[in-house]
Amino acid sequence: MEIDVIRQLEELVRAFGVKLMRMDNRMTEETALMEFDQGLRRFLGYPYEIERGFRMMEKHYKEKILYLVRDSFEEHYMSFRIPEEHCSDGRQEFIQIGPYIMSNPEEIVERVIERLGLAPYLSEELKEYYYSVPILADSDALQGVVLTQLGYLCRDREGLSITRVENYNEFNEKPHREEQGEEESLRIAAVEERYRYEDQMMEAIQIGDMEKIMEVTQGFKHYRLKPRNDDNLRDVKNMMVVWNTLFRKAVQQAEVHPVYIDRISEAFAKQIENAARVTELADLSHVMMRKYCLLVRNHSMRGYSSVIRDAVNYIDFHIREPLSLKSIAEEVNISLNYLSAQFKKETGKTLTHYMNEKRIQSSLILLATTDLPIHEVAAQVGIYDENYYARLFKKFQGQTAKQYRSMVRMKP
Repeated sequence: MEIDVIRQLEELVRAFGVKLMRMDNRMTEETALMEFDQGLRRFLGYPYEIERGFRMMEKHYKEKILYLVRDSFEEHYMSFRIPEEHCSDGRQEFIQIGPYIMSNPEEIVERVIERLGLAPYLSEELKEYYYSVPILADSDALQGVVLTQLGYLCRDREGLSITRVENYNEFNEKPHREEQGEEESLRIAAVEERYRYEDQMMEAIQIGDMEKIMEVTQGFKHYRLKPRNDDNLRDVKNMMVVWNTLFRKAVQQAEVHPVYIDRISEAFAKQIENAARVTELADLSHVMMRKYCLLVRNHSMRGYSSVIRDAVNYIDFHIREPLSLKSIAEEVNISLNYLSAQFKKETGKTLTHYMNEKRIQSSLILLATTDLPIHEVAAQVGIYDENYYARLFKKFQGQTAKQYRSMVRMKP
């Protein structure tokens, strides 16, 4: 009879979109974790052990009490110890109903990342996970159904009671002595993993490979920060400061002029300190990686001779002035013919092509951020013939300046 009651209860809770699991100590670790929380802890690399959790339930959970549990991830469960006379083979069994959540998934993600010290990269993946979990704004109806069915199971509806276990943290239990060596090994492995990923990120930025760095960051899904302060926001900021320094060094290795490096590094340092939430830092980390890669792509002078570096730097820093090929050659103190030939040999572009390309790139910022008329934008980047600017813009961008301005200002 009890099996029918439990099966009926399973069908009833399914109507709420919630799962019921019958647990005993014969369940394999892998199966139990997947059913327990849809694989969340496994995905995050948390060292949760079903066997230890089961021992805790055997020790503390009493019969005829429905435990309403909220765990470290703000997921809710209902747990109930099945009376011994109804357990098969004399093994202790529990009913576990859940998980479900009771607030906005995005707000939960923000709190969980800060509380548990998770890597900010996990924000989007966690949002996707929490949106897959049933949301019960009011769990009273489900609770009433469960109590009614458990009353049939125990044949004592009036004798049932409820205990709330708020913010139950399954990671607070101290490891056994024999497990401490394993825990230290895991800590060392985590440190080694962190440095390996950071090295890979620096290598990707050094060559301006945005696809590679995004691939590397996927590895951080399983990397969990060890909190060093009570303020987790400060912890994540500290990590971002370290990354900003590492990325700056990587770009320096790509032989980008220090002026560009200092400018972008200082801007990111301010944004990191001004961030008010961990989720802001998650977004900023992706922006940092992309912009440092672009900096290498646009300004790396790796492999250039000293004279060509001088020429490139002079053009870049005076791009809004009326430059001429002759003035550039005089500035770097070599003949125009030699400069033109060597520039094409080392960069693959003519001096004229490079200057025009840089002027158009500079004008993109003005088009996107100011309301200056097109002819004034052209003049700001050293082109005083609006028709000539229009032809160059179409050549490099494949559209008119007006079309580009409309596109970048279009509301999402």
